[in-house]
Amino acid sequence: MSIDPLRTYRRRVTTTWIVGLPLLGVAAWWTLRTPRVVVAPPPAPAALEVDTLPSTSADQSPVASPAAMADAFVLKTWSPARDAEPVAARPTTPPRPVAPRIVASRLELLGIVQEGSTWKAAIYDPELDRVFVVGDGEQVGSRRVRRVTDSLVELTAGAGIERLEIRKTDDESAGAGT
Repeated sequence: MSIDPLRTYRRRVTTTWIVGLPLLGVAAWWTLRTPRVVVAPPPAPAALEVDTLPSTSADQSPVASPAAMADAFVLKTWSPARDAEPVAARPTTPPRPVAPRIVASRLELLGIVQEGSTWKAAIYDPELDRVFVVGDGEQVGSRRVRRVTDSLVELTAGAGIERLEIRKTDDESAGAGT
């Protein structure tokens, strides 16, 4: 005996509708019904009682409202002395001219190669995201290459000199000693 899946599906859908619709109706009725609980109105606010302060003289009546007392809080918290003499300004000396500082560059020396009798350096500039292959006297951004040797590159920027050196690895330094 085989079970027909379509017939089983139809029975389940019909059962869901038969059970679900009355439950849905009860839930709708429950949310929309009028509650039978009588809610008491909130109590009326109590009368505002104001303490009266005695006046300073006998012919005035006591202060009866806080609005009249608000004038006591209106005052200047600070005022310069009116008869004070102005302070003379100190003579200032002009600032000394400062020599331009050379900001350390972020240039990276990638390598140095020899082309014929000249040395060339591969330099990476991360600000421009560009690799320059330069020799003596050539330009790298705002710096000029002063000298390229087998282990370092000297760059001039303004009045200062910047050196980029090749870092030796542990294997190279160990091999140099033997």
